[in-house]
Amino acid sequence: MDQSARMPGPERKPKVLMSVGLGIALATALTIALAAFLFDWDWLRPSLERYLSAKSGREVRAEHMAVNGLFTLEPTITFRGATIQNAAWADTRQPMAAAGEASFVVSLQSLFTDRTVVSKIVLKDADIDLEKEADGRRNWRLKEPEDRGAPKVSVLRLEAHRIKLRILDRHPERDFDIRFTAKDAGPQSGPGISAKPLVNLVEAQGVYRGAPFTGQALTSAVLTFRETREFFAVRGHAVGKDTRIEMDGEAADIFQRPMLDATVRLAGPTLANLHPYLLVQPANSRPYRFEGRVRRSASEYLVTRLSGHIGQTDLEGDASHALKDGRHSWGADLKSGSADLHDLGTLVGIPYPVKPAHPDKLFPQRPIKTDRLRAQDVQVRLDAKKIATPGMPALEGLRFEANLQQGVLQVKGVDMRIAGGHASGQATLDARNDVPRGQTALKLSGLRLERLLPKLPEEAHKAGPVHGTVSLEGAGPSIAGMMAAAAGRLDLAVDGGSLSNKTDAKLSLNLGKLAGLMFKGDRDIPIRCALAGFDFSGGKGRARALLFETEQTRIEGAGVLDLRAEHPDLVLIPKPKTRGLLTLGSSIRVGGTFKHPDVEFHKGTSDAPAVSSNAQCPAKGASLTADAGGR
Repeated sequence: MDQSARMPGPERKPKVLMSVGLGIALATALTIALAAFLFDWDWLRPSLERYLSAKSGREVRAEHMAVNGLFTLEPTITFRGATIQNAAWADTRQPMAAAGEASFVVSLQSLFTDRTVVSKIVLKDADIDLEKEADGRRNWRLKEPEDRGAPKVSVLRLEAHRIKLRILDRHPERDFDIRFTAKDAGPQSGPGISAKPLVNLVEAQGVYRGAPFTGQALTSAVLTFRETREFFAVRGHAVGKDTRIEMDGEAADIFQRPMLDATVRLAGPTLANLHPYLLVQPANSRPYRFEGRVRRSASEYLVTRLSGHIGQTDLEGDASHALKDGRHSWGADLKSGSADLHDLGTLVGIPYPVKPAHPDKLFPQRPIKTDRLRAQDVQVRLDAKKIATPGMPALEGLRFEANLQQGVLQVKGVDMRIAGGHASGQATLDARNDVPRGQTALKLSGLRLERLLPKLPEEAHKAGPVHGTVSLEGAGPSIAGMMAAAAGRLDLAVDGGSLSNKTDAKLSLNLGKLAGLMFKGDRDIPIRCALAGFDFSGGKGRARALLFETEQTRIEGAGVLDLRAEHPDLVLIPKPKTRGLLTLGSSIRVGGTFKHPDVEFHKGTSDAPAVSSNAQCPAKGASLTADAGGR
């Protein structure tokens, strides 16, 4: 046999050596893997206990330790019979943690970053006390207990079986102390948004910003806290300050950029009780109850199928809330079959009931809070088919669209159904400065005098509809302050109608005619025109035209409407077209206040102000208000 054929040649030696090396490496790796698999990790437990006890300054103990999935990217570390004593500064002497079993699924990749990620914690038969001081100290920090910096560990999910958990945070912006208990409830289902089984019963009680509350909920097995975008089912309620909230749906990542998709019901005796649970402070209101489908993304709430009531007002529609760069933005598209103006006011921060500082004043005296208007953006559309407001019986319905942006409130598409007619137009409130400025332009059409002024005598009910325009602007700390500085114009006109001959005689102060009608009988005579035009400056409106005319009488007037004092100072001088023997040469004075006007008859006209006779009834078919406006 050729011996050379069995001996490796020089060219075959590297391949043989490489094969041998790979075999040794593979054998070594298998040996290490087998050793790691068979290694009793509990052997390291005493060393780990001594290390953490020394670092934290308190006792750390566990009865058993195991590691599974070591060769995956997320191994699981399990401790049984674990106890961690509390920090010396904690407000309780009970251990910070005592668990029958605690498992931690750790992301190996995160160990090489500034923040360790615990993908999931599973707790069984545990009692946990987590406390955070206002200065940032945390009782769960073991390696660096005095570190007050940013979080070093992020927990993404929690699966809890028969646990008690207390979370205390003394930071002034949060300030809560809440105790939870969780126990297995067995799979439950029922009507609701989520199809996931409900297996945990979670009960809570505590204090949030000084306000106590209690709550109870059924949830899925695993709760998500952050960065997962994984929803869990939740069905439950919470009660605080006589306010009750119920929720049935799904939530995710509840501690950071929370998400929600649930049916939510909210009810209470007043919206004011939502504070301090909400950062904003709602106004005092009458009892309310609302229900809607709530969806929340990372920075926005959307409420659909919203329905409910507040006081005597029913509402339905959609609403939204967004927070961007620290700025709140609210939106709503609402409809109401029957509404109360006071109830609607509470939704925009006006408390109920509104107690006027001066009951005899017509214009609101309450200061406008410009800082609130500048702090948030609002877009609202409202269509109230029926308005019921004590003290304003003439207001029958309301529709408008309001847009508040950067401290400027613009109200467009205003349609107030008032006194059988309409007041339509727009208004602006500029609150960018501490003293706000308001501007309004309204067109009046079809208003009925008997509805606008129900105390008018029966004879006035035959007058035609009132038309007109209002254009005013002014600056002041309140609506009353703006009116006190208002500039602009007011034009009103009565379109046709009639009144009794007897009433015409009374207005013209014609006693002879009035006596004759007692024998001849009364009849209706047409109103040719009734005009009123005022020019305003500095809160005072001087009459440009005051005229009332029938076929038998012409009444001219002059005077001032003082918006600051809410005081009319008008004089009306009757001029019968046919001079009678018993016609009084007198004037009619209108004074008092806007809420409570006084009418007096003065004999003679020598002390009456000069009355302009320039106003004329317009030609048939022409605009009455155009004539009153001098255009």
